[in-house]
Amino acid sequence: VVVLVLVILIAGSILGLALANADVMNPHTSRAQARQIEQETDVEARRAAIDLEYYQRELEAEAQDREEQRRQEAEFRRQQQEQELAYQRERQRMELILLQMREVVLTTVLGLAILAVGGGLAFCLVALGRGKWVSTDESAEGEWRVMARCLAQANERLMRHQELARQPSGNGDGRRREVVSSEPEV
Repeated sequence: VVVLVLVILIAGSILGLALANADVMNPHTSRAQARQIEQETDVEARRAAIDLEYYQRELEAEAQDREEQRRQEAEFRRQQQEQELAYQRERQRMELILLQMREVVLTTVLGLAILAVGGGLAFCLVALGRGKWVSTDESAEGEWRVMARCLAQANERLMRHQELARQPSGNGDGRRREVVSSEPEV
């Protein structure tokens, strides 16, 4: 009976192991499963490496895109600055031309004013000189007054023209205001 119990026990253990798919007795199956697990682990590691490489390439591409965008923005800002500088240079060049033209006009007007005052003075002197030859000593005092008045008027006109040449017109169009003298010319 004991042998029978032992035989049943051993047969039951073997049957239990067989039904439970236990490969305790088959070492080749355990190694095959270990290799299969190692291969799956290798495949997963390769996939992880590929995913990591892909992720790194994605990050590099994004970084390159951001750098390219920054470069384009910097180039755009540089072009805008160059255009602004070109505009400022052109504006300053035009202002310089206008100032040079104004200088020429003012110099011309001042020269003409000096000539006008000189001509008026010469006319007064000639008129007084003629009267001096004809006049007597009593009229000489009157002639000196006329000559002094002519000189004062000529001086006043010259000062007025110089003052106008120095001042901008104030009407915004860059032209001088003409001053009409209410005094009669002698």
